[in-house]
Amino acid sequence: MRNDKTHKRDFKTDKSSFAIYKDWESILSELGSDEEIGQLFRALFAFAKRGERPIFKNGAARVAFNIMSNAIQTDGERWEDICEKRSEAANKRWNKSDAEQQTGESFPKVPEIENAPESEESGLEKRKKEQLKKLGY
Repeated sequence: MRNDKTHKRDFKTDKSSFAIYKDWESILSELGSDEEIGQLFRALFAFAKRGERPIFKNGAARVAFNIMSNAIQTDGERWEDICEKRSEAANKRWNKSDAEQQTGESFPKVPEIENAPESEESGLEKRKKEQLKKLGY
């Protein structure tokens, strides 16, 4: 993974895994031998890691690869989108304005009530003053 903040995640180079689905068993059963299944899985790893698309002589292997690689592609793109959204959310948290960082407030301040008398203190301010008096300040 790169530290570059502008780096867009690419599932082919940044993601270390891909899913194998149970319903692929029926697709694999259409292939003639374990050797063909092994070749298909090697091709799927090459696709998931480097985006390589092999040429299959066997039509069933070609169909199986297309179905499986499309699922890997879709899952990878979904993963990229999730990474991007999480990165944006983290950047929003870390790039707060200076005022928010100093006060710890992330919500806008509530405006004062227009008709409230200026000399009247809020209940919170009164309690703060009372506590300070009790402590001798």
